[in-house]
Amino acid sequence: MLSRAITIARENEIRMPVINETLETIKEIIESDKKLSTTYKNIQTIPGIGKIAGIVLMHLFISYPNANKNQIVSLTGLDPIIKESGTSLKTKARISNMVVIKFN
Repeated sequence: MLSRAITIARENEIRMPVINETLETIKEIIESDKKLSTTYKNIQTIPGIGKIAGIVLMHLFISYPNANKNQIVSLTGLDPIIKESGTSLKTKARISNMVVIKFN
């Protein structure tokens, strides 16, 4: 078990520079376009949205320009589900794993 954890840690050390370089390249592309830059900055004003989530959301907004807020939430995979049956049966809310794919 410990050896697996060490292996994962070493793999992450190798991957992180590549991931960081990719993120920097994406940020440079965003900053080079005024509209993308403004959109990205606006998305990041949402509490809890960081660099990566902002990039993902911006990608979804560009890819699905006619999607409503419920569809965007579904596309992110963060679709909260609450099951209730009358007043006697209530379950904890959970996050669904539903993903909506739009084909043109």
